[in-house]
Amino acid sequence: MMPWRSTPGVLGACALAAAALLLGGPARGGEFTPDDLTQVERTWLSNGLMVLMKPLPRARRIAVRLVIDVGLRDGACPKRETAHVLEHMLFMGTDGFDEAELERRVESHGGYWNATTGHTATGYQLEIPSVHADLGLRTLHGAVARSTLTAEKLERARDVVYREAGGRPSAIEDWLYRNGLDRGAHDRAYFHLFPEHSLYCPGLDEARRVTLDDVKEMHARHYVPSNMTLVIAGRYERADLVRTLEATFGALAEGPRPPDPPAPPYPETGARIEGGITPLVDRDAAVAVKARVPGQRSEEFFALLVLARYLNSQLYERIRIDNSLSYAPQARYWYLRDAGVLTAQADAKIDDTERVLAIIEKELRGLVQEGPDPERLAEAKRGMLLGFTQIFESTNDYADYFATWHERAARRGEGPDLEAGVRAVGADQIHRLARAYLQPDARVIAITTPLLTYAQVYTGAAALAVLLAALIAYWLLRRRRRRDIRLFR
Repeated sequence: MMPWRSTPGVLGACALAAAALLLGGPARGGEFTPDDLTQVERTWLSNGLMVLMKPLPRARRIAVRLVIDVGLRDGACPKRETAHVLEHMLFMGTDGFDEAELERRVESHGGYWNATTGHTATGYQLEIPSVHADLGLRTLHGAVARSTLTAEKLERARDVVYREAGGRPSAIEDWLYRNGLDRGAHDRAYFHLFPEHSLYCPGLDEARRVTLDDVKEMHARHYVPSNMTLVIAGRYERADLVRTLEATFGALAEGPRPPDPPAPPYPETGARIEGGITPLVDRDAAVAVKARVPGQRSEEFFALLVLARYLNSQLYERIRIDNSLSYAPQARYWYLRDAGVLTAQADAKIDDTERVLAIIEKELRGLVQEGPDPERLAEAKRGMLLGFTQIFESTNDYADYFATWHERAARRGEGPDLEAGVRAVGADQIHRLARAYLQPDARVIAITTPLLTYAQVYTGAAALAVLLAALIAYWLLRRRRRRDIRLFR
């Protein structure tokens, strides 16, 4: 299954929609978003499961998102993939339908479903015509609540996880990675940024160590109503929808909400990380400066997104346009609920890595000492506002919006006001963030260079070919001389 959520360096429209997690104020739309965007009906089933319902009368379909607050972080190393393996097993057949029947049941009625596992949540997605909403919801409920978990399905789920990762790592690959010999600078930077935490595990083959008992225990403990949120957006008859939900998800057995995993600690120092045998062969190098910053639940979250957008524009202009040193310099904010990383990075020729690093550090130093340029910051905010016009075109957009921010909707009964959030971020707030988190002694520099360049490989191959040809010629010459000697005897 594809990753459910990511934040690209240029801060795509979905990430922008995410940005108003902690915004207050009345529920309203604005110039760039639908007028009723933030309005949502919040209700609870008889077992306590919260449902967020967004009616879209002009739609012909419904989009469903079931969010389970369990992810990779809930499986401690070396069983970090437990939630991921479980997600795949739940699509492999229930006590009433096998895997093929489940798939046909959805697709033959014009539907689509999928699931993804992230660090902190697992999301199940369903889209289906409104006339088949009852069938779709009953099928999704069956997969989540009535799947049969067997040893055979565990092996198949492991294989799926391996295929998604590009294949099962060999014992040698796993050993090299565990001992730090096959970790690139990028991976080692994240190990430094999240010290002694299960967010990043020392081995590669974490799926192999997951047992059937691990999967069953996680399902029993985390797949409970108090740990779930159901989001439905589209056209529906409310009374019929509630009856279906009560008959399915409302029948799930109650259970206590498991505690959140501990928040990752901050690193004590910065670092410069380079070298290694990964990548083995490439043309260019990569330069990155990373800093730990707060995550999604922080009051600084929205300002961090604006900061990343501003820095992205600055790096593009300084590194690519002014100096022609990189094709795709960028800044991005990667975040979880309780932790995040701000990255400024660029590809570069191997001989240009120090020049690129100097430009990145100059931009960061300017933010720390002086803050952002007000005019350029206004441009970045204007671009973000205009980006809102790209979203909320379908039922899926609304469902993803409320699923991503279900915690906020649970607390306040409304979604975030995006435009107010963008406008509220000022230069002083960005300056404070830079001083707090982008100081030189808190940054991790990661320089990734290949062990060999393609030019070196080609040169070596050519030299080897010449040497081989010379050896063959020498062998043929010796053989001919021996034959001539025998002829004259």
